[in-house]
Amino acid sequence: LQLQEAGLFKIKNFRSTSLLSFHSFEPALVATGNGYVNVYNAETNEHMVTFPNGSKCCRVTSCSWLNDESNSLMLAGGADGKIRIFDGLFLPNDGISREKPSLVSSFVAAPEIATETRYSSGLVSEWQQLGGRLFVGGNSAFIRLYDLAAEKCINSFNTKSETCSITTLATAWQKDISGYSGLGP
Repeated sequence: LQLQEAGLFKIKNFRSTSLLSFHSFEPALVATGNGYVNVYNAETNEHMVTFPNGSKCCRVTSCSWLNDESNSLMLAGGADGKIRIFDGLFLPNDGISREKPSLVSSFVAAPEIATETRYSSGLVSEWQQLGGRLFVGGNSAFIRLYDLAAEKCINSFNTKSETCSITTLATAWQKDISGYSGLGP
């Protein structure tokens, strides 16, 4: 109770947790683990639903909310280099659903992801909402830029790194209602 009063709470995740992602506007918290996605109601500390991210052995290594202002979708990137997009996590009245969401899209975003290494970052992504762009990297020598609506790679950058492992991506160039802002493309 004291944790909840301080704005903190404890969840009992059914499997090991690798990522947490809060929704920007809804009380949803996603906790990912070895091949599974768990959705919690952050206001009530209630477990809502668990569903697999593709194959049960595919570790979820990246998670983002798409269209978080309306018709929210959840993007999950896996250690297998695939992006999976789920719909149906929210009810029409903005409540969180207890039903397993539907897979609305899935594609290989990083085909050369090295999965044989024990300590792999897997697939790492950065989503730009207004531009509809998804940056993808990870345990790969490449960073790719996707037009997510078309599920098409529109640019690819060779990192020329011998370690072949990106652990995080962030962009400093964002399209907003006034145009583009940030440090540069």
